[in-house]
Amino acid sequence: MGGWAFDPSSRLLARYGGIPESRESADSMGLWVWDGERWHENVGSGGPPGRRTMPEMCFLGATVQVLVYGGEPRAPSDTWTLTMER
Repeated sequence: MGGWAFDPSSRLLARYGGIPESRESADSMGLWVWDGERWHENVGSGGPPGRRTMPEMCFLGATVQVLVYGGEPRAPSDTWTLTMER
């Protein structure tokens, strides 16, 4: 499972990381944003190296970014910010 964060002002929902169902879906584990109608991949939004499962996430209202902490594999303790865009 990936991490999730919600921006109440823009009503955007962010999803990052997860467990791919297949080798072909492994590329879908980056940052995705739901705008209420459809999912958008945030290409080039930055983020942790490699795939992450179960990261902790929250929305930072002052910067309109998502804070991502840790996650598997091997439980890294790094912190990243990702920018949500429609």
